[in-house]
Amino acid sequence: MYSAGVSLSLAQGLLINERMAALKKAKYFMQQTKAERDVLVNELLYKASKAYFKWVSATNEVDIYKDFLQNAQTRLNAIEKSVAIGDKAKIDITEARITFYNRQLNLEAVLLKENKASLEASNYLWVNDIPLEINEAINPINPGLFVLDEVLVLGDTTNSKDVLAEHPKILSYDAKIKSLQVDRSLKKNKLLPKLNVQYNFLREEFNQVSTFNTGNYKTFVNFSVPIFLRKERGGLKLARLKLQEQNFERTATSLYLQNKIEAVKAEIRSLSTQNSLIKNIVNDYRMLVKAEERMFLMGESSLFLINSREQKLMDARLKENTILIKQLNAKASLHNVLGV
Repeated sequence: MYSAGVSLSLAQGLLINERMAALKKAKYFMQQTKAERDVLVNELLYKASKAYFKWVSATNEVDIYKDFLQNAQTRLNAIEKSVAIGDKAKIDITEARITFYNRQLNLEAVLLKENKASLEASNYLWVNDIPLEINEAINPINPGLFVLDEVLVLGDTTNSKDVLAEHPKILSYDAKIKSLQVDRSLKKNKLLPKLNVQYNFLREEFNQVSTFNTGNYKTFVNFSVPIFLRKERGGLKLARLKLQEQNFERTATSLYLQNKIEAVKAEIRSLSTQNSLIKNIVNDYRMLVKAEERMFLMGESSLFLINSREQKLMDARLKENTILIKQLNAKASLHNVLGV
């Protein structure tokens, strides 16, 4: 006798089974993988930004030291001419020369620093899978803060909760939690008894559909249930604990990211204030240096005082550059923590 029919699970395996769970978990795994990929790309952009700003910082320092080296060179030439005509003491040449050599030494140090920074930045320059090397004649563009906001897509970041809802780390946790929920549902289903119903038509000829007879059939019900369900209950408890652990980690990560965002925003506001203050300090030091130079020309000052004033101006300009780079790094850090 040949038979054709249908088999149906009415308890365990009706709403979810191994194949259905594997398909759902695979879909959530794809979402989790995409989110984790976005986290890696974001981290790569952050490292590349820091390397670029390090190059910008070194280049700015080179320009600063070149300016003050030129001042020292001009002042040394002027002192030598004054000594030659008997207007200045010869010891002034020694003091001017020491200042010139010190600044030349500082320039050489920052030139090496710039070279290393450019090589580090070139690690992130690739075109068609070919690494590029930055030429010595190329200088980095100093990006403005507003331009950087547009490049890093930092426009609407006022509501941290809305931003966190789309954060790739949070999306990764959400996908993993959904996968564990599927696993928990499967473990729950394992607690149900097995109840399989089968109905088959019977016929003598397999190649003639017309020989089917509804009067000839066979049915059976298969029912089974484990006595203790120790394995199933243990699996369900373990699935619940894993799900609880992921929920705790998601909450902790969300809180950490929210606090980090607020901390970076506070840093950006503070650096903005510091930048305004240091600009005023630099302008005031410039005025003091110019006033000291005028007094020196009138014979009421000394080379030591001019160098002292100019050293403070140089330190202020270097600090201004440091604060600027801190601002740029803070913007990049905000982009990184937002997961844009």
